[in-house]
Amino acid sequence: MELMHKNYRFSCDCPYCDIRQSSSSTSSDSTGAIDDPPLTEGELRRIAESDARREMLASWIFTHLGYKKWSTDLCREDDLIIREHQEALALVELEGVQSLQNLFIEEIAMAYATLGDVDEFRRWGQKLVQLSRVEDRATARKFENWLEDPQKKVKKWAWRKMQKERE
Repeated sequence: MELMHKNYRFSCDCPYCDIRQSSSSTSSDSTGAIDDPPLTEGELRRIAESDARREMLASWIFTHLGYKKWSTDLCREDDLIIREHQEALALVELEGVQSLQNLFIEEIAMAYATLGDVDEFRRWGQKLVQLSRVEDRATARKFENWLEDPQKKVKKWAWRKMQKERE
């Protein structure tokens, strides 16, 4: 935690940065300064694993295909965006960085729209609306409108599905 503050000028209280938060293994000297023993191999491994997951999330949009490019690339698997973005959501959950989830949920919802899957579009769209109502009202309103009648209101509804049927 002190390293984060020193290097990045903010204090992080996530379980990986403050790995000994609930531990009582610290002691203080006569000046009141906390004297932590060195991190154990297990603690260092958990921190390194968390850092790797966060690095993966930080570069996700640069290293994984997005909905827009995928939607017109018929050589890609139909469930590619869905699978990969659900993988990202699992990392978001592990790391406790839920503020990132809206991006991935929106991409999944739009993939289902392009595939013409009403039930899954509604499920992911409703989830996005719930999460966006406070932080991103424009997205929440857009999806609320689309959810009323997705087949008529989403511009490229089932586009990918129709293209594949023509082949």
